[in-house]
Amino acid sequence: MAWTASNLSVLVHSTTWTMFFVASVFLGLRVYSRVRNTGVGLKADDWVLIAGWVFLMLASANASWLMSIFLLRGNLTKITLARTHHNLQSVALGLTKTSFGITLVRLMPGGWEAKLIWGLIITMNLQFAVHIIATWQAICGAPDQAHIGGDRCWRLDQSVTFTIFSALYSATCDLILALLPWRMIFNLQMKRSERISIAVALSMGVLAGVTGIMKAVHGRELIDVRSPDYLYNQAIYWIWSMAEPNVTIISASIPVLRGFVRSVRKRSESSPGAGAYVKTGDTSGRFYNRSTITAARAEPIDQDAASDSSILARSPDPASGGGITWTTEVTVKHEPRPETGQDGGVLVGSKGPGTVAAAIEMGPIGHPGKPASRND
Repeated sequence: MAWTASNLSVLVHSTTWTMFFVASVFLGLRVYSRVRNTGVGLKADDWVLIAGWVFLMLASANASWLMSIFLLRGNLTKITLARTHHNLQSVALGLTKTSFGITLVRLMPGGWEAKLIWGLIITMNLQFAVHIIATWQAICGAPDQAHIGGDRCWRLDQSVTFTIFSALYSATCDLILALLPWRMIFNLQMKRSERISIAVALSMGVLAGVTGIMKAVHGRELIDVRSPDYLYNQAIYWIWSMAEPNVTIISASIPVLRGFVRSVRKRSESSPGAGAYVKTGDTSGRFYNRSTITAARAEPIDQDAASDSSILARSPDPASGGGITWTTEVTVKHEPRPETGQDGGVLVGSKGPGTVAAAIEMGPIGHPGKPASRND
């Protein structure tokens, strides 16, 4: 089908805001899980991701404005809007990818993995910064305004080539960050299925890498400005450009939501029973386990009413009001998990892979090769 200008505008509008809505839902559930479900509060990676979401919202609004005027001939405002859109989208990309990198650093705080992650974060953001500045360089032979560099300009193919390089480097960083946790996860002592589940959740950044590759592929088609499908190619390029930060937010939220979904499922399937530690209303960080033990002996009733044995045998059921009831109160001090703050609700004392998974979703779990900590 032949795409008209109005159809392309609707296509960009609908896909941009649909992706933003889905990413916003994932981010909202991530924040809810951190604050209400796990009680750990927002960490540095959460705040950076929220900042990236704000810039993504501004980029989406800018894209809508741009779509309303990009076909108007002689309107140079669209060039400034296109550059502004690219800058906002680049900042959103840098922040969202940095957020996921910070999450991985918290999981692997030492060793060559942390150095590699920081190296990728720094170099990726540096190339984004250079690209933001280069965006305002004039294109030779094209009408322009509000550019930098005076009379200097660069050719369209040079500009597009730099855009492709930026997209491919960003995608490469996504793929490395997505695959890096596998070595750490498979050295943990837990069930194989649980290891695979956690590794897959932490590897959703592969999807962001795929969107970066697609952006580079469609960016290459922008060199041919005389192509009859140029407007279509440009619209598709904008869509993939907006898809990358949206997918990054979703990918960065999935590991946290994995724990959220698991905890909701457990609460719906079971409730604390015997032996559970139920937290009282105080905020001292302690748990109390109250148990009642009835002492009774099955002996014949003695005629002596003053006999202890007669008292014990007279009412083996403490509910009858007689007998001896021995009540003990046990105070169990609760030590909060590292970097998790104060836990709330019911501590069921369950052990197993879920404890390690919760540590991945909420804080550091140690170095590869060491047994995962299991704080109950």
